[in-house]
Amino acid sequence: MKSRFLNSMLATVAVVVGLGVSTAQAQDAKLIDLKEPIIQAQQTPDIKAAGVKDKRWKPKEWLEFEVPFIANAPRNAKANFTSYEQLTFKFYIFLSNADKEKSRILTAEVNHVNVPVGEGMASVVYLSPSAVLGLSGSPRVQTNAVSLWAVEVAHEGKTVGFISSKGKSPTDPGAEWWKATSAPPTVAGVLKNKMETPFAPLWGDYHAEVQSNK
Repeated sequence: MKSRFLNSMLATVAVVVGLGVSTAQAQDAKLIDLKEPIIQAQQTPDIKAAGVKDKRWKPKEWLEFEVPFIANAPRNAKANFTSYEQLTFKFYIFLSNADKEKSRILTAEVNHVNVPVGEGMASVVYLSPSAVLGLSGSPRVQTNAVSLWAVEVAHEGKTVGFISSKGKSPTDPGAEWWKATSAPPTVAGVLKNKMETPFAPLWGDYHAEVQSNK
């Protein structure tokens, strides 16, 4: 499935690129400087609490997909521009899987608020242990199963940040691989933002603040 999808994706890249992106848009896409993602296994944190009876349980593995970034001020921004009120990070992740029927592109949108300019931080999404098992048939995280990925950042309807396993700009050939006509279906809701996981209280200000749904 992976090979056929990749080959077909490359064959149709001219159609995708043909959609065109202006020079101004390409420049906007660099306002948020995205770094290569860090993909690793994280065990469920064992956080102790007073006043409750402990449970006998064994921490399982989550897949953590973390993208370090630095936000830059927009062109012609006022001198007192210190943060973005909101940035939307859009994630696209394809896991190669032996079961062709389960091949999906996992998607998620994470709204970050009060994102400071000029500070190194990160956006992160997770795949739960049960999702790892359901998609791969194994309880162990295999980071090399993430064969294709992309992250794009939007601000006020414009793309202000982009990085992909196939390029660092939306105009790079094949960078928007999930748009290929041969791409597997997309599915939302499987990838979780940090606040939807047991990792919510960890690592303080390193991860960008996630907008509350309340």
